[in-house]
Amino acid sequence: MVDSYGAAQFARGFRMMLALGTAVGGLYTAQAVAQTTPASPQDEGQGRSTGLSDVVVTARKVAENQQNVPVAITAFSGDTLQKQNAVTFKDVANFTPGFVMRESPNNSSAVALALRGQFQNDSLATLDPSVGVYVDGVYWARQYGLNADLLDVQSVQVLKGPQGTLFGRNTTGGAMLIQTNDPKMDEISGMVQGSYGRFNERVGTAVLNLGLSDKFAVRGAIQINKRDGYITDRASGQEYGNRDNLTGRVKAKFEPTDGISLVVSGEWFRFDQDTARFITYAAPSALARFPGLTNEIQANLTNVDTTIVSAAPYRSDPVPYQSVRTYTYNATLAVDTPFGQAKLIGGYRRVRGANALDLDGGSAPIALTTLDQNLRQWSVEGQLTGKLFNDAVDFASGITFLHEDGYDRSYSYSDTQSIPAPRIATRFVGLVDSDAVGFYTQATWHVTPRLGITGGIRYSIDDKRVNTRSAAVLVANLAPIACITAGTTPAIDCDKHRADTFSNVSYTVGVDYKLTDDVMFYAKQSRGFRAGGEQLRAAGVVSLPFKPEIVNEQEIGLKSEFLDRRVRLNLSAYHNTLNNAQRSVITSIGGVVQTIVENANARNYGAEAELNAEIARGLVLSGTYSYNDPKYTKYLGVAGATTGVDKAALGVRFDGLAKNQFTLGADYHTKLASSSLGLNVNYNWVGSYATAPDSVGTLAYAGYSAAEAAKVVAATTKPGAGFLNARATIGFADDRFELAVWGRNIFDKRVIVHALFVQEYVSALRNDPATYGVTGTVRF
Repeated sequence: MVDSYGAAQFARGFRMMLALGTAVGGLYTAQAVAQTTPASPQDEGQGRSTGLSDVVVTARKVAENQQNVPVAITAFSGDTLQKQNAVTFKDVANFTPGFVMRESPNNSSAVALALRGQFQNDSLATLDPSVGVYVDGVYWARQYGLNADLLDVQSVQVLKGPQGTLFGRNTTGGAMLIQTNDPKMDEISGMVQGSYGRFNERVGTAVLNLGLSDKFAVRGAIQINKRDGYITDRASGQEYGNRDNLTGRVKAKFEPTDGISLVVSGEWFRFDQDTARFITYAAPSALARFPGLTNEIQANLTNVDTTIVSAAPYRSDPVPYQSVRTYTYNATLAVDTPFGQAKLIGGYRRVRGANALDLDGGSAPIALTTLDQNLRQWSVEGQLTGKLFNDAVDFASGITFLHEDGYDRSYSYSDTQSIPAPRIATRFVGLVDSDAVGFYTQATWHVTPRLGITGGIRYSIDDKRVNTRSAAVLVANLAPIACITAGTTPAIDCDKHRADTFSNVSYTVGVDYKLTDDVMFYAKQSRGFRAGGEQLRAAGVVSLPFKPEIVNEQEIGLKSEFLDRRVRLNLSAYHNTLNNAQRSVITSIGGVVQTIVENANARNYGAEAELNAEIARGLVLSGTYSYNDPKYTKYLGVAGATTGVDKAALGVRFDGLAKNQFTLGADYHTKLASSSLGLNVNYNWVGSYATAPDSVGTLAYAGYSAAEAAKVVAATTKPGAGFLNARATIGFADDRFELAVWGRNIFDKRVIVHALFVQEYVSALRNDPATYGVTGTVRF
């Protein structure tokens, strides 16, 4: 039985789909009528299949056909992502089985990545990601800017499982490789694109390629993305959920002679947004503490879609905002030698972020946190790839170095309306300084044309240092009045120094066998490493660093193509054990709310499948599926910060990872003389998963009643949900002009994508509502 709300959403989605189809159909009919040139013989043979195109990846540091690489990979070209109406890097996860990308709890421009049971659930400067991100070959230590738009992207590759050697730093879950378009020689070309959509969304994009000679070219790209808000604060009229982004990139390529190339680039990203959170559950104890705000809190429980309810006619806390600036500069020198290709890749990146987080969503500063980070990184990698022994052995070897420094600072104001002056806030400041070095080598021996054996090893060493300055400060002037770290005093600004070194040997061992030219089986064992670190927003456990995370994984897989390459089926199954998993949790110790990174042990069983089939000329159907069954086997937390109780025995939940996930898609493209028609429809469904680790058992142990515990668990569980997207395009004059209509989340499905349990209430974020619009493109 369908309720009235569901029926209304279905009707609205159906009307939107009908409008999309009608609009494009009308445009195409008009274009077809206007055509006077007869179709070419090739166009007339639309019933013949041409087969699926090759997918080129660089999972082994060289360009290869994905079907020949014994690694589970999901890869997309820039054109494919545009057809699927992917707008940001987060959209890539919608089409990648087992991959979850969600906004970080404290800043939506920082993206938390989860893959095969490994994830980073905080953006602390001392906590490294478990899924490594490489952009144009440069490792991004901090994942700010990954919520940026897909601007002039050549390809995105997701390598699944621990990348023990070639991409071995902080890749216990996998790696995401992003390649932007290089300048093209002897070619002057470009593109101008504009979009307009719901909520006054305006997106402008321009790309210009200047091939000044056969040796030197420059390419520039810029995108401005703005949108009005869709959530209204009834007290102030302020709108939230708005967007004001700017992304720009300039690349230059110089090839003085055959076998030598130099590519340099600069990228700039600006992100500004006002984001509102909502209370989705408030314990009776929370309501009792704020009698003047009881009605306001209760009202926010039932108005989480479109409005923030404020009982008072004013707002006494600041407007919640998020602001990020990133500056990235890369240089890659490639030289062909008698031993193979040598590369030197250097990069510099600076991240500046600031945000005010209003966890309760009300008008008073019941739970307000402000955070800012200013971090810099320098990195360099030297690598050599080539072949030995008459091409019987492929190899890749290299050395990496990364330095990072800067600060991470936060202030937390809690219950300040109910506390008489002088009001006090908690300050956590960390000055970080770290170095990381890695040495790796990997080789594949082609024993026969069908049998290959791969082995690789990597040694990593991380030196990390931090000075923490944790204190209780006056709200009025932020002056420290008391230190909350033992052994420090306000006279030295509560400064506490800590230094640690972490090292590890990780590896990859595998075998692959080609049953035919189009069918390959493989099996591999790999180990991944994520460096440990120091506690940054913790008081009593600053002297207790969290340990390195180690993953051991076994994987078997199949890569296959059938029916003259009209069908492609890739399968993988895996089991991994996770030692000292790093988990960031919010807790209260001695009355101080703080963030502690804990260690736990876990295991996970999983499987992934990807199917593509060209069932007719120009029509490709696709589907993906992933299954994960993660479970903690031991969870004692940080010694000195917990009671020693094993949370695994209390049923602590594995948050951030769905057990089931699938996608379905259809893409159709056809040509008629100088015009073209394209239609892409895709549906992605992600099963329910916990957004916080709290379980009925852990909450009961903490003193909550069974009823309250059950409500907290329900409020911090993201329900399973599917989202339908569509894009229809018509091209004119050999696609130099293109018009597209599109819709995202067509059925307007709204679910909680992140929920945070903060002592007595649950603070949550929901996904964007349905959006739709039109895009015009001119190429030259």
